[in-house]
Amino acid sequence: MNFDLAFEGGGAKGAVFLGAIAELERRGHTMRRLVGTSAGALVAAMVAAGYSARELHDALGERLVDGSSRMTTFLDVPADFTDVELDRSSLQRLFDRVDIPFLSESTERRFERALARGFLGIGAFRMLFSLLEKGGVFAGDSLHAWLCERLEARHRGLARAGFAELSRITGRDLSITVSDTTGEEMLVLNARTAPAFPVAWAVRASMSMPLVFQEVVWQRPWGTYRGRDLTGHVLVDGGVLSNFPFHLLTSDLDEVRAIMGPQDPAAAPNLGLLIDERMPVPGQPPVGASAIDRVFELPALRRMTRLMETMLNAHDRAVIQASMANGEICRLPAQGYGSLEFGMTDARRAALVDAGRAATAVYLDARFARHERATK
Repeated sequence: MNFDLAFEGGGAKGAVFLGAIAELERRGHTMRRLVGTSAGALVAAMVAAGYSARELHDALGERLVDGSSRMTTFLDVPADFTDVELDRSSLQRLFDRVDIPFLSESTERRFERALARGFLGIGAFRMLFSLLEKGGVFAGDSLHAWLCERLEARHRGLARAGFAELSRITGRDLSITVSDTTGEEMLVLNARTAPAFPVAWAVRASMSMPLVFQEVVWQRPWGTYRGRDLTGHVLVDGGVLSNFPFHLLTSDLDEVRAIMGPQDPAAAPNLGLLIDERMPVPGQPPVGASAIDRVFELPALRRMTRLMETMLNAHDRAVIQASMANGEICRLPAQGYGSLEFGMTDARRAALVDAGRAATAVYLDARFARHERATK
C-alpha cells in the first residue's frame, strides 16, 4: 500500500521512526507524500531523498574517530560572531550607554571590541550571547553540515537543492513546517509554496527549538513563499505552532489543499507517526547523563524545556484525538528518552528502534484487520 505519512517532532526521540519505516518496508508498503516537523522533518527529508530504514540507521549511528556518536556534535557551541553581529548586539548597546572618560570615541570603540572579543573567547559566554542574540545556545551548524553531506551522498547537488529540484530528482512530495516569528504564522515549505527554498535549510529551521538552537533567517536567494518575499523573516521550530502536522494530510479546507495539492485518500491513505512518551520502551538500557544533559537538568532550564514541550504538543491534541478515532495514527513508544539525547548509546537507540518496529507491526495488523471486517 502507498501511504501519505506525517512525522511528529521529537528531537533525538525521532530515532523511533526508523523502526516504523523498517516495518513498513518489510511489509512492502511505500510512501507518497511526506510531511514532517523538527526531527520528523529530518526523517521525512532523508526518506524523500531515497534513504531506506537501514541506511537511515547507519547514518544516525555514525561514529567519530574517538568512538563517540557524531550526533553529539549537533549540540555545537557557536564558533564565533562577526563584527557586524557584535555591532548590532545588545552587548554593544550596553557599551554605548557607558562613556569612558578621557578616551576618544575611536579608542573607546576599540577597547569595547577587545573586551567583547575577550568575553566571546569563553565558550559559556558565547552560548549566552547566542541565546540572547540568535534565540538559542547551540549554533546548529554541525546538524546542517551533516544533513548536507547525507543529501549530497544520495544525489549530487541535493545538498543545495530546493523543494522543486528535490521533487524533480526523487519524485517525492515533501512538506516541512516552520514557524515564522516575524510574520507570526506557520509556513508549510514544499514544491508548491517555496520551490527554491533549500531543503537542508528547511530541516535546519524546522529543528530550531527555541532556547536550544539558533534561529534561521530567510535569505533572498531562497525565493518567495507563495509569491511573498519573506527575506529577513526569522524561522524557528515548526513545532511551536504544530508539532504534529497531520492536519495537512486530512484537512479538506481550500487553504490547505492549495498548499498540499489535491487529496486522494483512496490512492494513498493517511498515516500519522506519533511519538508517545507515556509508552514504555521494552528492554530500555539506563541512560548515562552527559555534561549537556546535566546542564539541562538545572531547575530553571528544566522548567523551560517542560514549557517548550507543552507548547509543542497542545495545539495538535484535537487533531490527534479525532484521527485516533479514525485509526489513522500509530503511537510509537519513547518513554524515558530525551529530546536532546543525541549521544544515546547504540543499545538505547536499538531498543527505541525495535520498540518502534514492534508498535508499528501491532498497529498495521489491527488497521488491516479492521479494513477486512469493514469490506466483508
